[in-house]
Amino acid sequence: MDRSAQWLRRGLFGYRRRDVLAALESMRGQLDHMAVSLDRAWSEKQAAVEELGAIRAEYNARLAEEKARAERLEAEARAQAARVVADAEEQAARLRREAGRRIGDEATRLDELLRVREQLLGELRGIVAAYGDVLERAEQGRIAVVAPARDSAPTPLPQVAPIGLAGLFGKRVELDAGPFNAFSELAAFERSLARLPKVEDVYIRTFGEERAEIELTLTEETPLLHDLTAQLPYKIDVTASDDNRLTVDLAAAV
Repeated sequence: MDRSAQWLRRGLFGYRRRDVLAALESMRGQLDHMAVSLDRAWSEKQAAVEELGAIRAEYNARLAEEKARAERLEAEARAQAARVVADAEEQAARLRREAGRRIGDEATRLDELLRVREQLLGELRGIVAAYGDVLERAEQGRIAVVAPARDSAPTPLPQVAPIGLAGLFGKRVELDAGPFNAFSELAAFERSLARLPKVEDVYIRTFGEERAEIELTLTEETPLLHDLTAQLPYKIDVTASDDNRLTVDLAAAV
């Protein structure tokens, strides 16, 4: 039956029960299909929400882990920086102390050298004054000429006292050495001491009245008496006052 006949029949005779039930059944099927589709969409939405929640939880967990790791690294970096700063400050303090000690030693040595210079200048002034006095007296004809004695024997050199070779001296030894008529003689004697075995440093403490106080620093215990008498280019007389102090009397340079 075509659609025009159906509409004509419905218009003349109304709806039949069977057609209405069939239409309702069709609508219920559509509603069931829509409900199933809606349930599936809701289920998919819930699954998406749960998946999103799981992703968010995983992201938050990773974020918390990275934050904790960053805080741990920052704490370790701060601790390392503090240790580096402390080590640098300690090293700087040690360098300052070492520099202060060296400056103090050099200042002391400079004071000693200045004092020696003043002594030398005083002696030179005395020599110049005496020489001037001699010249003045010579000009005035008041100096008597003394003829040397022809049969006079040369003055014998002092004998070197016998010294034991077995005695060892410590790493610091003080010498009372002389006589030195000039500072150049003392400098030559200092260089001779520096060439001795096991001698690390030679330090002139004082110089005056033709004698010098000298401090020797040795690398190890050594038979210093033997080295002084056997290797110095001088004829000397050595007297040991104690274990770390010697009196050295020079007779003449070779």
